[in-house]
Amino acid sequence: MSENKNRFNSKRNIILIVLLSLPVFYLGGFEGGYLRDEISMGSELKSPSDALAEWKLSDEAPFKYRVLFKAVVHQVASLVFSGSNRDFYYAYIIVSYSFFLATIVALYSFIRLNGFSPGLTWLGLGFFLVSPVVLMAYKIPVHVREDYMAYFILLLGLIAIHKNNFVLLLITFIVGPLCRETLLILPFTYLFFTRNHTLVKRLFLAGMPIIIIIIIRFLIGYEKYDYFLGLRWNIDNPIQVIGFSLITFHFMWIPLIVYLFIRKRMNLLSSYLDKSLLPVIGLVVTTTLIGGIFNEIRLLFLVFPWVIIAVLRVIEKNEQIGLSEWFSKSKMSIYLIFQPFIIFIVFYLSNKINIVGKSAYEIPYYQWILVSLLYFEMMLFALIHYFSVFRMIYKPKKAI
Repeated sequence: MSENKNRFNSKRNIILIVLLSLPVFYLGGFEGGYLRDEISMGSELKSPSDALAEWKLSDEAPFKYRVLFKAVVHQVASLVFSGSNRDFYYAYIIVSYSFFLATIVALYSFIRLNGFSPGLTWLGLGFFLVSPVVLMAYKIPVHVREDYMAYFILLLGLIAIHKNNFVLLLITFIVGPLCRETLLILPFTYLFFTRNHTLVKRLFLAGMPIIIIIIIRFLIGYEKYDYFLGLRWNIDNPIQVIGFSLITFHFMWIPLIVYLFIRKRMNLLSSYLDKSLLPVIGLVVTTTLIGGIFNEIRLLFLVFPWVIIAVLRVIEKNEQIGLSEWFSKSKMSIYLIFQPFIIFIVFYLSNKINIVGKSAYEIPYYQWILVSLLYFEMMLFALIHYFSVFRMIYKPKKAI
């Protein structure tokens, strides 16, 4: 009986995930995104709109070394379809959606593996789906291409570490560097923050992705490029760095900061995820600062598994707080008082920030203004709530 119920729940969950994923993917890809037509996709891939398969963007470093996603799209276009330009366009969309859906399913499994209830698991999925990397995925300046594939591989690797599944871990370490080099955070986490295997075995496995990256560059041909282009842009655009960093994890920054303060006090340092959280965030922030651009928020978002788990831990510790506490009269009064300030900040920044200057295709500025307003509203609401929670946790005990 229980097995049948579990199968029913699994099927129901998959159906719900598919139903949730379709409108979100459509919004991110087709409403102002480059998936909407061949012309926009050609601009993104730097190819003629009638010859998308040329994928001229992959002739440039470092994109030329990210071979896996391109290979999968080409294989689907040629094996499933006839290989025409229109077929390539459809194949790109199908492969992109498939990895988006696979990421959501893997995230659901990952959250459940960490011991959270079904309700909190769906809440974690909600945090992922309302994030700007997802809602604005295929729009400037986010530029999602192979990133959903990378997120899926990252989650599989973390699941493999959690289950101590050597074969799955080996597979992710092999395919990860074929997707993109930023997935080195996976062997970094495995090497320094797990004790699943001996040090020698961990060194061997963690060294494999690095060797593969070197081999790829040797086979394709190493090409020098401006490693510090991103650093110069970040230094020259501090407002965008701050703004896009804030909305990357939107309101989740607030409970994440609370988590960092209370994790020792609440005994939340038991897993490799908790121990590696700050080093992984530090590594991703540093590499994005030096070699990336902060307004391409898909780079910073790579740490979303760590962030979502930490946020859910804080929420789980305060589950006894009811809706009446969240929407108390005093909190809502403070929230309303700050409304003019939030609206002013969002519209002021929207008029001051030119996201990329000259763009390959149209930038949906009105969408960015709306989602930014949404994220700052969520941050304010979370800040008001968790400030009182933080005070309650650290309230000094009265002497008896």
